[in-house]
Amino acid sequence: MEANEINAARAAWLISPAEIGIKILRDTTVFWDETGKIVHIECEANQTLAENRVGQALRSRSINLVDLGNAILCPGLVNAHCHAAMSLFRGAADDLPLMDWLQKRIWPMEGALVDAQFVELGTQLAAAEMLLGGTTTCADMYFYPQDAARAFLAMGMRAQLAMPVIEFPTRYASDADRYLALALEARDALKGEALLSFALGPHAPYTVSDSTFQRVVAYAAELA
Repeated sequence: MEANEINAARAAWLISPAEIGIKILRDTTVFWDETGKIVHIECEANQTLAENRVGQALRSRSINLVDLGNAILCPGLVNAHCHAAMSLFRGAADDLPLMDWLQKRIWPMEGALVDAQFVELGTQLAAAEMLLGGTTTCADMYFYPQDAARAFLAMGMRAQLAMPVIEFPTRYASDADRYLALALEARDALKGEALLSFALGPHAPYTVSDSTFQRVVAYAAELA
């Protein structure tokens, strides 16, 4: 995109956050610059003189316009809880009680298959599927978070990485001490990435001891 060019997308509907609830507009065009920043929103049915002048000024530049027709433009959706790399396990263990699902199927498969490459590839697949569905941000908790981060960054997707903390050994870490150490290493290595944020992710009350939970709380308070 050249310096004098601007991107725009037109759709029949626009849904936007408002001070209370949401705002719905018809027949709207959204303009954004080469950095991805939205610079103007033009609603055909409700334009002030000043807004018209902004639109006219933008149209003096070369516009890359996409007409989406009877579609909805809205802010990116947020997936508030996922284990992205587990997309590669889809369909492998369905319709089971939780503990049977974990102990008889998922944990054995993870022990046999999950490594850094598995996580990067599975996270890329999940990120592509989320982006295709309009989800642009997720909160992800899984092993090898640095490899998950590489996948999210390659896809241009925002992610909160909840660094896993659990008591039992996996290929990734041997015990809670090692999980916490790797979590801090990953945070320090990736904290300069604008698309990433970080959290500690203790797995569950039945897999994390009270003393480890207390350490997680202390680290979270210290690093907030």
